[in-house]
Amino acid sequence: MAFLPPVGVIPVDRKSPSVALYTDIPALLDWLRIYYPAHTVIGTFVTARDQKISYRVDAEPAYGTPGTLVNYTLTQVDWNRAEVGVALADITQTKTAATAAIAKLAGFTFKVFSPAQVINGVSAVLAIADSSGNTAAYWDINGTMYAPGGVIGPLTALTASITTATIATLTATAATLGGSQFTVLGSGYVGTNRAGLVVAGADGSVPFYIDLTGTVYAPGGLNVSNLVVTGNLSLAALTAAAATLGGSQFSLASGTRYVNGTLAQNVIQDAAGNVISYFGPDGMFYAPGGISAPNAVPGLGLAADGRVLINGMKMISSRNMVMWGDSLTAGSGASNTITKSVLGQTLTLLNDGRTATNQGLGGNQAQHIAARAAALPTYVTVVGGSIPATVTAVEVTPSIRLLDGSGIRTRAVTIAGVAGILSHDNTTVQAQAAPYYFTRTTAGNAVAVSGSSLATLDNSATADDLHVIWAGTNDLGYSDTAGIVARVQGAIRALVDNIRTPSKRFAVLTIIPGSRLPNDPNAFNALYYTQMLQINAWIAATYPSNFVDVTTPLITYGGNTDGSVPASLRIDIIHMNDTGYGVVAAELNKFILWKGY
Repeated sequence: MAFLPPVGVIPVDRKSPSVALYTDIPALLDWLRIYYPAHTVIGTFVTARDQKISYRVDAEPAYGTPGTLVNYTLTQVDWNRAEVGVALADITQTKTAATAAIAKLAGFTFKVFSPAQVINGVSAVLAIADSSGNTAAYWDINGTMYAPGGVIGPLTALTASITTATIATLTATAATLGGSQFTVLGSGYVGTNRAGLVVAGADGSVPFYIDLTGTVYAPGGLNVSNLVVTGNLSLAALTAAAATLGGSQFSLASGTRYVNGTLAQNVIQDAAGNVISYFGPDGMFYAPGGISAPNAVPGLGLAADGRVLINGMKMISSRNMVMWGDSLTAGSGASNTITKSVLGQTLTLLNDGRTATNQGLGGNQAQHIAARAAALPTYVTVVGGSIPATVTAVEVTPSIRLLDGSGIRTRAVTIAGVAGILSHDNTTVQAQAAPYYFTRTTAGNAVAVSGSSLATLDNSATADDLHVIWAGTNDLGYSDTAGIVARVQGAIRALVDNIRTPSKRFAVLTIIPGSRLPNDPNAFNALYYTQMLQINAWIAATYPSNFVDVTTPLITYGGNTDGSVPASLRIDIIHMNDTGYGVVAAELNKFILWKGY
């Protein structure tokens, strides 16, 4: 080993033989212990060059005490064949242990992310993953370690039978450690052992851990013999009356709730309501604030649904879904638009109890969809300049015709502080030129509206959901290619940017060609195809981790090679049947499972 001394210090072992004396040995050993704090030099071999004699260090003074030839015990070593054999045996043993450790870690690599990459809603800067890309553990920018299970495996085979005697043992353990604060790291490695539950002290030491077979290890010799592991890990018996660790009282919250966006059970919290620990649906044990250091962070709170709030903003999206789009999203052509649409079939495949809101509206272009989601602002001009006091329709002119399409459309909005319904009748021959109307919900005072006024749409019920975006079909085929492509891109970008949670959960589906061909003889269809390819390439490049290619599996279905969606999946030029929507649902389902959404 090459020692690198502090600036200005000349290490003793670099002195010439004429001055590296026997009396210099304590200074050398002191320097080693100072430069490598908390390390022992017991067992170190040193040679006095003036004597040409080697010594083994068998004792050392307490840390902070300068060494002398008296308080360092030096035993002369005669380097005969026996001594060399013992030393070689020790080296061989160490090499064997190191080889075993390397074997246990075979296939794992460290990955450094710059910029940070989001893993399960966490901005990770460092991860350990196997050759298949499964993440064993990762660290955020604050140095917090996460080990969701993955390669190491969740705690599905562990259980703890918590008794009053066990509680007393753990309390004694805390006392033995001088009240050290514990941090539950989740799955991880202790030495070369895979551990299912790791408890580390504030100084990084590991008082005890449980491996994946349920065996309890206490490296420091602590007595945790009463902790019996037999089945699913449960802390149901850990009650306020029985549990006192490091002076913190715990109570077991009843029922199920969300913590950090995760469905949590067996939530343990202190008297102030701070969440100490919980079990996720994967069987993993989580302690976000440490066992005796709960999340007493300014600005941190819980929303009504149990998800974490930072300064009033929810940090993690919910698992429920909202899908924004046109008639394809609505499921036009399906035998049942609720159960056989893309959303309906995706819910069936997921089968995990989540809910979904279908915001598909036939005939909508991309900017209309973005306006309905309040991602693009819609301003209205009130004809006559006043909203009447009575519940009477008044004609308005919107800056974005967000309800254009087919049928009679309505949407709740607020204009100039007045809540009401915006409506548009698309059943007339000249639907695109037909007027929009606003009808206030309740009578009140007449409100003068001069110029344009923002129409406010309330999407708060789904604002924090997983957003699925499928827009652009009704925009394509017209001659202004550059303008059309830019408009669709801007609407999709606005829909993504409008998602409020910092850890955005969303999917952008690619546009499909329907019956159109790459070199379609119809000029409109050929231009549609060209514009579709441009936008799909942009979606993949702009959202590489969040785009879902539904075009390829559709146009290649059943061995089809002409570049169109085969007729077996369609009911007309663009709309699909149950099977066609099922192909899209299968791709969306795979994406959601892959992302852990």
